[in-house]
Amino acid sequence: MAKAILTERAKNDIYDIWLYIANESMRAADDVMERLLKRTDDIADTPGQGRERPEFGPGIHGVVEARYLILYRIRTDGVYVMRFIHGARDFENVRAEGGLEE
Repeated sequence: MAKAILTERAKNDIYDIWLYIANESMRAADDVMERLLKRTDDIADTPGQGRERPEFGPGIHGVVEARYLILYRIRTDGVYVMRFIHGARDFENVRAEGGLEE
């Protein structure tokens, strides 16, 4: 089974997601994190899932899991997960924040 490579920004995103949800329920936070990480492994096993998201940059794909948009790039050495973004976020602000480079 292939493993996705999480960028530092993606690691920070998933940690922030866990902290936010854990404020209400650690179990729910663990469940969401598990779902997101499992989905990244699924993406690594079968790259190209979801659709291209050119609004975030060339070669960026997006898949939705548990209300989060997982943004990733396919490279010759693997799948790089760039960001985990809640679906309610303003994507224009996300683009302005950056973090979509390796």
